[in-house]
Amino acid sequence: MKQFLFLLCLPLLAQTGPSTPGNSGLPSLFGDHVKLGGWYDMLASKAGTADPDLDVPHLFLFMDANLGHSWRAFVEVGYRKAPAFHENDKGDTTLERAYLEYRYGIPLKLRAGKLTTPAGLWKQLQWSIMVDTNRKPLIEEMMYIPNQLTGVAALGQKMVGDFELGYEVFAARDEGHQFMDGKGARTNTGIDLNLSFAGNKVGAFYDQFRNNTEGADTLPGDRRVTLLYADISPIPNRLSWRSEWLSMRRSDVQDIEGYYTRLKWQWRRDIFTNYRYDNSEEPIGLTTLHHKAHTVTLGYRPLSWLRTRAEYARHHVERDVPDRFNEFSVWMGLLF
Repeated sequence: MKQFLFLLCLPLLAQTGPSTPGNSGLPSLFGDHVKLGGWYDMLASKAGTADPDLDVPHLFLFMDANLGHSWRAFVEVGYRKAPAFHENDKGDTTLERAYLEYRYGIPLKLRAGKLTTPAGLWKQLQWSIMVDTNRKPLIEEMMYIPNQLTGVAALGQKMVGDFELGYEVFAARDEGHQFMDGKGARTNTGIDLNLSFAGNKVGAFYDQFRNNTEGADTLPGDRRVTLLYADISPIPNRLSWRSEWLSMRRSDVQDIEGYYTRLKWQWRRDIFTNYRYDNSEEPIGLTTLHHKAHTVTLGYRPLSWLRTRAEYARHHVERDVPDRFNEFSVWMGLLF
C-alpha cells in the first residue's frame, strides 16, 4: 500500500504539469543542460475467462544531458511489475536505454550504447504514455523486432524540397529475451529510411540478423525482417490513418507475416477514438497460427500530466478448435 501511495504522489512533486516526458517541473541541480523526467502507469484488464488483473506495469525515470556543443548523454531506467499489487513479485528493474551521442548537426548524429531499434512507427513510441492503445499491435507483442539493441548507429535528416528524408543505420547485438536462451545473442545490421511531408510519414525498415545462440530460441535460424509503414492525416488534427506491415524470412522454418491498420478520430484536443485491426501469424514450434483482433479505444487527457484510456478488443486465434475471447482494459498514465 505504501508503494501505491508513493506512486500516486510522484506527479505532485512537479510544480507545473508536463505534457510530454522530459518537460518536467522537477527542479534540476544541473540547470537547463539536464532534463529529468519520467512517468508511470496503471492497468486494469480482464481477458476471456481469466481473473481480472490490476497492475502497475511501468515506472520509468530518465536523464537527458547536454555535455557541450556536440555531445549528449541519455539514460533511462525502467521498473516493471511494481509489487504494490503483486506481493510475491519483486519487480524487474532494467536499463532501458543508455547512450552517448555526438552531433555533427541535423544531417548526422552518431550514437553508441543501448539504443531503441529504429523500426517503423510504434517502436519509436512504444512507451505506453506516448501511444494511443492499451495493448500493443500483435506484431509488437511477439517482438519479431527487438525493442532495444546494444551497438552503434548513425542517423539524421535532410530536407529535399518540401520533403524531409530521415535515415538511421546500425550495427548491434540484440539482447532481447524473446530470442535468447541465456548463452548468446544475435548480430544485427539494419537500416530505416523514411520521408515526411505535410504532417505525413512513410518509410521502410530492413533488419538482417544472424543467430549465434544454440538452444531454445522460439524463432530459430537466421532471419531477415522487412517493415513497411505509413502515417497519413487525411484531415489534419482530426482524422489519421496508420499502418505497419511486417515480413520475416527465416532459414529452416516457416516465414511469418503480419500487419495492423489503425484509424483515429480526434474529437477535441483532449479526447480521441481509435479503431485498430490486427492480423498476424504467430510461431508455434516450426509452424504458425493466425491471430486476428479488433480493438476500439477511447482516450481522454483531463490534465496535461494525466492520460486515461478505456479499451475493448475482440480476439480470434485460429487453432484446431478456434479460440475467440473478449478483452477489456482501463489504463491511466501520469507524467512528471
